[in-house]
Amino acid sequence: MSIDKTTLDNINAHLAQLETRSDGPQAAEKHYFEILRARLEYEGFDVRTDQRGMERLDLNATSRREPYIRIGAEFKYYKSQQPIDEIAVRRVLESAKRTDCDRIIFVANRSFSTEAYKLAAQEEPVDFKLIDLPELRKWVARVSAALDDVARGFIDVTREYLKRVAMIIAQRPEELNSVDWRTLEELLGETLAELGFDVTVTPATGDGGKDAVVRAIVRGHGVTYYMELKHWKTSRVGAPTVRRFLELTARDDVDGGLYLATAGYTQPAFELLAEINRPVVLGDGGKIVSLCRTYARSRAGLWSPPSNPFEVLQADAQALKSRVI
Repeated sequence: MSIDKTTLDNINAHLAQLETRSDGPQAAEKHYFEILRARLEYEGFDVRTDQRGMERLDLNATSRREPYIRIGAEFKYYKSQQPIDEIAVRRVLESAKRTDCDRIIFVANRSFSTEAYKLAAQEEPVDFKLIDLPELRKWVARVSAALDDVARGFIDVTREYLKRVAMIIAQRPEELNSVDWRTLEELLGETLAELGFDVTVTPATGDGGKDAVVRAIVRGHGVTYYMELKHWKTSRVGAPTVRRFLELTARDDVDGGLYLATAGYTQPAFELLAEINRPVVLGDGGKIVSLCRTYARSRAGLWSPPSNPFEVLQADAQALKSRVI
């Protein structure tokens, strides 16, 4: 996952609240959670956003790739300025040992004593890490510096990155699940542009129910499709979600739509297509991989676009239906 400037600004806002010590423990836990969630997602972990069943810890996260690593985190907020001693660390450690986590993170707004660090370093096989506010601040500073570097050539760097990711997915489809949803939206925009479309990716929020507007000239006439992406890892998209997209294409009177759901669809979702009189294509993760492979062939000069570029979007639809449950 990448961290954009908006996300970084939010992290800094949470960090500033912790540093001013103006909030109580409950609000502080929310600040910790948001900062650590951004950090772990940036480092390749999926973080649980609901805190029920956390097994005595404040946060759980699991790595997206094998070998799967489970991380648990405990947040503490102290008004005293004294360093946190080994007794407090041991309490967290004993609670954490009753979980099956591979790594435990103890985050606090105070520094830790030398004895606390020694105790944390002795624990095996569990990796026990202590993080205070200065350490969090250093991490935010490193990410901010990286963003500043990218900003000097943001457009070119982003496009080159998206090209590389598309090539990787074309060769190794399993990497699709490692791409965050916003990057995948941008990647599809870059891919479709290479295949002959004029693509406008909508803002991350307030997109009106569509992630991109896809246009092309077909036999001298402009044709417009809406594209929507649901990059869900396991849940299939059902009929109500698809119906909203179909109603949007009808309301705006566009020529058709491309709906992409990484994990696929339920059978009732397909049955809705008979209710409309404009072409709407449903595609799953396999369709995204197919688009990336066509993109790779185009970049290598091994693919010639059809007279109607929308044929590229409509391919594989029948194969998808056979995989629906």
